[in-house]
Amino acid sequence: MIVRDQWESKRPAYEAKISQLLGQAWTVDIDANDAFANIFSDPAKSHIGSFFESYVKGFVTQLEAYVKTYGEEGKTELNARCTNHSITLEAANIAGNMSCDVKDGNFRILYREKSLGVNLHSVVYQLAAAINAAPLPPDSSSQMSFYARQSVRLQYDTKIEEVRLKAASILNTPSIKFTTNFEQIYSQLIEVPHRRENSYWEERLGWTGLSYYKEAFLGLLSQLARDEILVEGFQSSVFQNEICIRIIDKLDDSWRCFDGVIEDGILYIQTTAKNWGSNINSVGLDKVKKFR
Repeated sequence: MIVRDQWESKRPAYEAKISQLLGQAWTVDIDANDAFANIFSDPAKSHIGSFFESYVKGFVTQLEAYVKTYGEEGKTELNARCTNHSITLEAANIAGNMSCDVKDGNFRILYREKSLGVNLHSVVYQLAAAINAAPLPPDSSSQMSFYARQSVRLQYDTKIEEVRLKAASILNTPSIKFTTNFEQIYSQLIEVPHRRENSYWEERLGWTGLSYYKEAFLGLLSQLARDEILVEGFQSSVFQNEICIRIIDKLDDSWRCFDGVIEDGILYIQTTAKNWGSNINSVGLDKVKKFR
């Protein structure tokens, strides 16, 4: 009776809201018996249905923020990883009071064992992290993590053309292009042990790639622009009008975090997996100016 009055009568509205946000039919499936066994106190059992609503309401709030940030691609990612399109509420042996994950095709709202109803306001703040940690769909065309792909899409793809146009203007070369194989870069970075321990670098993958062009390359061009002979030297050396970022095993100068080399008419901005993202400025490309 308590669950029916406090929760079951409201569940369809929450399912409809979640389904509307994600563009596909979703359900909320809560095992009331398991929840009763894990509530934090006997007196609280009279409010258990309200607790269910609070957990799901918190999920909806975070889902709205997630959709606002990641848009249609974020919806697709969540739908693809949570193949059952179901939200569950489960007890788990976790360090804090709340967490969430994706398991067996379900999005699970997790609470610490024997602590149902404790600290409800912290519910599912880790929604995006749970999607990032979930296995990639079998038919995924990319091996990059959720965070990495979204970072490239939101932080790189939306801004790189502005940087390219500035470079084209300085060099008077409209056809100049930037080539960044993020799939290859990601596959090399993920092999570095310390990068497996946190997702910070994944969340900034696109921003870091952009910075090599915006901070390092444009910084170099601003120096070249002071001397017409240097600009002409660059144009004749980088005759393919292409700038690439790549990761190599070792730099010639061990004290550098990155450098630049020109090979077959292409300028390569290169770094190591260990130094990816470190000290990005035009100094790293000073060797490139030696083509006069």
